[in-house]
Amino acid sequence: MTRRDILFGGVALAVRQGKLDEASKILESKTASGDVAAAILHVRNGSNVFSRAFGKAPNPDAVFLLASITKPMTCTAAMILVDEKKLSLNDPVQKHIPEFQGGEKSRMLVKHLLTHSSGLPDMLPDNDALRKRHAPLKEFVAGACKTNLLFAPGTQVKYQSMGILLASEIIQRITKEPLPDFLRNRVYKPLGMSQTSLGLAGRDNSKMMRSQVEAETDWDWNSVYWRNLGRRGAALSLRRETSLDFFNISINRTPPCCSRRPRRQ
Repeated sequence: MTRRDILFGGVALAVRQGKLDEASKILESKTASGDVAAAILHVRNGSNVFSRAFGKAPNPDAVFLLASITKPMTCTAAMILVDEKKLSLNDPVQKHIPEFQGGEKSRMLVKHLLTHSSGLPDMLPDNDALRKRHAPLKEFVAGACKTNLLFAPGTQVKYQSMGILLASEIIQRITKEPLPDFLRNRVYKPLGMSQTSLGLAGRDNSKMMRSQVEAETDWDWNSVYWRNLGRRGAALSLRRETSLDFFNISINRTPPCCSRRPRRQ
């Protein structure tokens, strides 16, 4: 059983049924066995809050790497620009990244980057080699511009980190601002997410919760290099309440960072 199975199986089912003690027992068992190194169970229902740390997590305020949960936050940054009419979902990617050339790339639109329908691969063929030599993010962007598409844009849906990477590149080119700064100023601060950052943002990496990896390297998910690489959607550190704040606000009401235009009568 994988850690994802544990999360989406017994723990999630118990939480949905309101059986928080049962969910806690599962996490106690899995952290005691070493299957899961650390976990936080944080459940909020109105004014009722249940929050508990397990395993190596010292307390419910422990900071974890959230990896691809960053992706919808990057998409939110893109939609702020759409709301401000600085970007259109139907813009060709080449309008903002002219060097994105070859094959059917001229058909790719911004919306394809955000919906995993771009045809780009999840990772570049030389992803590991780039990480091993601590390549800067611009080399990943250059690689994504040159890599072959797996299918014509808009014809399939296939999970892809490279699409979000190019979306983040477009955001940065439009705003003339690093994406970590844009997210901090336009998303996290307005939502009161003071303990959220894209990248370490000056935190002591040794005090962050460790991801479970097969072998420790200086380029794995726990490395300062990878956690500060930032914009490719793989290095967001987030304290336990803030993910709830983001997704609860995104689903249930218009957040202060994203004003809704009045509907025409």
